[in-house]
Amino acid sequence: MAFNSKITFNAASNNSIALAQTLASAGNLTLNGAMKQTLTPNDGGTISFFPNQNQNATNSDSTVFGGFNVPITLTSTGNLSGVNFTITGFTKNPYNPFTPVTEVLAGPNNNTVTSVNFYNRILGISANAAVGTSVSAGTGSTNAYSNWIPLNGPGATSMAAVAAYVTASTINYTVQHTFDNIFNSSDTINIFPIDDTSMVGATTTQESNYTFSPRAVRILINSGSGSLDFYVNQSGLVGSV
Repeated sequence: MAFNSKITFNAASNNSIALAQTLASAGNLTLNGAMKQTLTPNDGGTISFFPNQNQNATNSDSTVFGGFNVPITLTSTGNLSGVNFTITGFTKNPYNPFTPVTEVLAGPNNNTVTSVNFYNRILGISANAAVGTSVSAGTGSTNAYSNWIPLNGPGATSMAAVAAYVTASTINYTVQHTFDNIFNSSDTINIFPIDDTSMVGATTTQESNYTFSPRAVRILINSGSGSLDFYVNQSGLVGSV
């Protein structure tokens, strides 16, 4: 039995969610950035996704949700520190792919400000006052983490190969794993870096393997402005008595 997964991380951008715009009064930013994909989902209305962060796996989610959780950035050359922006969206985890996340972020002052939370899907970004100088919203922060990719099954053992293929510019990443149950929301997830140090704080294309695979793996983007493909291939999935 085998399992193959590929996740693509696209380069960070300060306007990938909302292009630079102003508001005459309090209201919602128009989510018109390059990552926008308008759908009519089961929960009604139209929603902006991160469609370009593709996840393509034999037993994973649809690609429209994306394979990464990312912080949201607001960028402006003006002083918008007196305006509060409310970011509403979802983060994704194995036990609930639509975990609601909301936070209030003070606007930038000739700089870029970054959300505390990480998001997989954005519902809206609203301002509590007029926005006199253009502001854009994106994923301009230099860090992110992928969804957990589960390995093994109950009472099963296997081997797994992992690879990170750097596709553009500079990037720094670490492959991580856990032995805890990622599907149990009450469990504390203890995270370890891969034993192969070539994939810890790595900046170039690398590959490695787990002879005895953990419960789940993921990739952490530490910094940089580049992009990469993350591969996980699991084989030899055999149940134990």
